Amino acid sequence: YAPYPAGFFDLIQYVSDRYDQVDIYITENGFAARNLDDEEKDCDDQERIMYIREHLRVMARLIRAGYTNLKGYYYWNDADSYEELDGYNLRFGLTYVDHETGQRRWKKSRYYYAEVCKNRMVN
Repeated sequence: YAPYPAGFFDLIQYVSDRYDQVDIYITENGFAARNLDDEEKDCDDQERIMYIREHLRVMARLIRAGYTNLKGYYYWNDADSYEELDGYNLRFGLTYVDHETGQRRWKKSRYYYAEVCKNRMVN
C-alpha cells in the first residue's frame, strides 16, 4: 500500500469540474497501520503524519488554484477500533486504544493534526 496524494488532487479536481464547483467535503480519509502490539511504536506514527500532511497540502493547492469549492476535511478515525475485516490487526485512529484495558493515549499524529487545525495551516 502506497498513498498517492496526487491521485487525490486529480479526483477532487475532476469532481469539481464535472459537477460545476459543487461543495465538496472529504470524509473518512485516513491511514491504516499494522498493529505492532507496542504502544510506544504504535503512538509514534510518522507515516500517518506524513499521510495527513501530504493530503492536506493537496487540498490547499486545490483551494489556492481555485479548482474546487472544498468545504471540509474530516480525518477518519478518531480512535483505534475493531474493523470487520481486519479485527484489531490494523490501527486507523489518531488515538491509541489498548484493547484489553480500554485505556487511550494520543498518538503523535493527533498532536500534529490538532496543531494544523488550531493554526489553520499545514507545514
